[in-house]
Amino acid sequence: MNGIALIDCNSFYASCEQLFRPDLRDRAVVVLSNNDGCIIARNELAKQLQIPMGVPFFQVQRVLDQAGAAIFSSNYALYGDLSNRVMSLLEQTAPEIEVYSIDEAFADCSGLDLPKQIVLVQQMYQQVTQWVGLPIGIGLAPNKTLAKLANRLAKTDAHRPWMIGPGQASLHEAQHRAQLLPQIPIHQVWGVGQRLAARLSQMGIKTAADLAERDPTLIKRQFNRLLEGTLRELRGERIFALNQGPETQHHCINSRSLKWSTNDPTILKQALATHAAKCGRKLRRQGLVARHLSIQLKGKVRGLNVRRQTYQALDPVSNDSRQLIQHAHHLFEQLSQQDPTWQHIRFNKVGVIVGDLQTADSVQLDLLSEQPSVRHQSLMTLMDRMNQKGLGQSFIAAEGGPQQHWHMRRDRLSPRYTTVWQDLPRVS
Repeated sequence: MNGIALIDCNSFYASCEQLFRPDLRDRAVVVLSNNDGCIIARNELAKQLQIPMGVPFFQVQRVLDQAGAAIFSSNYALYGDLSNRVMSLLEQTAPEIEVYSIDEAFADCSGLDLPKQIVLVQQMYQQVTQWVGLPIGIGLAPNKTLAKLANRLAKTDAHRPWMIGPGQASLHEAQHRAQLLPQIPIHQVWGVGQRLAARLSQMGIKTAADLAERDPTLIKRQFNRLLEGTLRELRGERIFALNQGPETQHHCINSRSLKWSTNDPTILKQALATHAAKCGRKLRRQGLVARHLSIQLKGKVRGLNVRRQTYQALDPVSNDSRQLIQHAHHLFEQLSQQDPTWQHIRFNKVGVIVGDLQTADSVQLDLLSEQPSVRHQSLMTLMDRMNQKGLGQSFIAAEGGPQQHWHMRRDRLSPRYTTVWQDLPRVS
């Protein structure tokens, strides 16, 4: 029997902050974006204050202060470590998982009958909530598209017939899907963005049920195979395997604003090195390689906003952080030497983009480069393990200089409770 579970941590960043602060249990909690600019996470009490997602912090600071809200800068070390703990637990419990994002994972429950799938879901829920301490929701269904919808139900409908436990919902039953799909706006279906939703709406497809009732062959002809797959999954078929879905990834971007505007090449190259290394890490985690890389720098000259960007094809394709850093630095040198206005620009944002992604398994390596590639991959695997333990930053620093000069503003940063000995909580 087919079965996919989607495990999603509730208000993940805010929940991570509350985990080590029991005094915040009854307070609104928000987390700010890079350089403390915008609201990017809210717990339930903060949502009740009508604080919108993505709103600039200065616009709502008075409301938050009056409500006694706890406000945090993004603590990526803490969030990353807690995410690894959640994913490690799921890997130990489920036969196979797909890490979809920092706070989401699909688990394949296929091969088990429905009662055993429900037991597995309940086991995952209990282990994560008790062993890690983070609140989660789990949606169970015959496929990924319906599991996404079930996960939303798990967080909102406590007493509906599809609930199989606290924070757990199942859409295996056809009558439950028939009741639910007409209520789901088409833009809330996994893989249907606002632009596609607008096109579908013009055709009279305004709900998930409307799409499920259309002719799959016609939808494939008018759109693509991905939307046809979504349609079939809404009907209960399983089309997308783990690491597949309607949201095809074409590129990976890593960028940050600098704490201060600068033209210092050492600081800019260090920022590029960090971003290139993170892109490489993301690619390896998802089993992807890139065919091209570009760097982008934004800044001001004489009060005017400027952007500098350049591109390079990668031959051979790569997800090796060292190679990506070398390419990024090469492009930086090209830009700085060829631009006559370069010395007058004060840069305030730097980023690396890797694109034309494909799965590493689909790449045919040249016989002469195959053996070095294996060695490089082993080194990258070692570096990824070191980074998970907080030991890999020496590699990045060696490629570009000291990091602290360009790091973003984080005035409300909480301790790194799980990755730094000095920040370990003390029981008095």
